[in-house]
Amino acid sequence: MDIAILAEKLAEIRGKFISLINEVNEATEGKPFYGRITLQGGRHLTGLIENLRVNEYKLIFKFTIEKLIAGEPVRKTLKKDTKISFEKFRGITPFQTQERKNISLKSK
Repeated sequence: MDIAILAEKLAEIRGKFISLINEVNEATEGKPFYGRITLQGGRHLTGLIENLRVNEYKLIFKFTIEKLIAGEPVRKTLKKDTKISFEKFRGITPFQTQERKNISLKSK
């Protein structure tokens, strides 16, 4: 396959990721939101997602898990910036904003 064709396809794929992230950020009004990111192999990240963006060929965001421990909510931020390559990303489902406003994406 010609390199120019591959570069064009890669640009098209990156454009689709950017479009999806822009749609999520528009629906959440750029605010932190609770959601689930589905990864390769059926794994999930479910929690509070902040500052979701695309950089090169990766999704970057701040991710916080919230758990109840002994009846008390405990927050744990995994890293300052979590990075997921396009190859490992399988989908994103936003549930609601941090203020508990429901989120609905136009393209499911």
